[in-house]
Amino acid sequence: MNRLLPLVLLVVVFVSGCEMRSDPLVSSTIKTYEVISIQRPKHFMVTFREVGTKNVHLEYISKRCSAWDKLKMGSYWNLTEETYQGKDGPYTMLSGVRGEFCWKLENL
Repeated sequence: MNRLLPLVLLVVVFVSGCEMRSDPLVSSTIKTYEVISIQRPKHFMVTFREVGTKNVHLEYISKRCSAWDKLKMGSYWNLTEETYQGKDGPYTMLSGVRGEFCWKLENL
């Protein structure tokens, strides 16, 4: 039993660090966004503006991304916007941006 305790604790710590949404997903749509701001290189952050409504999203991409210089101001990207129903009302987030976006840039 004493041998299993460290393993169980490790699994609990690992699972508790995962980002999980408890709020229900209301909708998911693909929208076109324009890159209007790039903050780099150590903490790679991008500001996207939705083409149709001009809604703005500041997104943290990754701590380090070697392909950040491939991203161009004014470029357009199709991104998935997800709407969740929270306790205080609906809220939206861009899906697949953190981590995946750097991978997309590396494979341009």
